[in-house]
Amino acid sequence: MAKTLDRFEAHLAANAVDLGQAKPVLGPVLDFLPDEERFASRSDFDLGAWANRLLRDEYRPPYVVPEKL
Repeated sequence: MAKTLDRFEAHLAANAVDLGQAKPVLGPVLDFLPDEERFASRSDFDLGAWANRLLRDEYRPPYVVPEKL
């Protein structure tokens, strides 16, 4: 975790982001179900359901992404 934070801080510093002015915020933790290729969700309106809607988009043929790769 410490190495990840060090890389994060180095990346922000390299891009002129002052951590004294811009405080990073950690978002909610989502459980991912790799066998189902989706986030865990208990209803149609929780954060998991919202994240699942962002996993796929509508594409026009022939640029269609298959449901299962």
